[in-house]
Amino acid sequence: MQMKWIQLVLPVLLLVEVSLSSAQDVLPPTDSMTTVSNTESTQTLSSAMTPATACLRTNKLGYSPQEQMSVYMTTDPMGDTNSYTMFSYLENIETGERQYFAPLSGPTDLSTTIKDIHGNPEGNFLSALMPKFSKTRILTGPGPAAGLWHIVGEVRSADTTQVAKKLFAKFVVTALNQTFGAAGTDTEISVDTTWSNDTIYKIQHQVLVNSDTTLTIQPGTLILAKGQNAVLVIEKAQKLLRTGVGNCQYC
Repeated sequence: MQMKWIQLVLPVLLLVEVSLSSAQDVLPPTDSMTTVSNTESTQTLSSAMTPATACLRTNKLGYSPQEQMSVYMTTDPMGDTNSYTMFSYLENIETGERQYFAPLSGPTDLSTTIKDIHGNPEGNFLSALMPKFSKTRILTGPGPAAGLWHIVGEVRSADTTQVAKKLFAKFVVTALNQTFGAAGTDTEISVDTTWSNDTIYKIQHQVLVNSDTTLTIQPGTLILAKGQNAVLVIEKAQKLLRTGVGNCQYC
């Protein structure tokens, strides 16, 4: 039997940047907020874009509802002396629900009230030099309800009308898990199957997609592979489908 090996690209850490560009929206940003797909490369369209580097990460890629989670940030202004207004929030990717938090104001409680990273509300946002963080924990506590989520960090111009950088740390929250090969045996998929984003799939031994079978993976689906035999094998001429629209944050 001829086999084709495919490489799974797992959402280990996502860093997306957008250039400094004109934006009509002022906070609170909603559907008009500048967004980019995780397949887009960094764009440099303006010489005014900050040279600073930054990234966000969560301590895990998948959580159970209300499980303790931590978020870490690293930033380096790289000599940038411009002032920026910065925001950090938890957002449900499917509904757009947002909860803001202020890591520079003390306790990092989540709130639907819009505030900057210093804890200042709309109308009193503080524009300041970009702080330098080194793997600094900026949020800890029980995670949200089941769903597709991300932590977002925004670096905006002093008047908040332009986005200099936008960072994403994406994760899944679900109580559903499915494990393949826990006993060290292969798993064969012989009927058309869909892996959905409300379940975390754990591969510990070979998963084989047989002839005349299609495996469809929904956008946002978390697949974790552990061990040297943890692979997904598609028989030649069979199908592995990714569903979703082109601008989906998880596509």
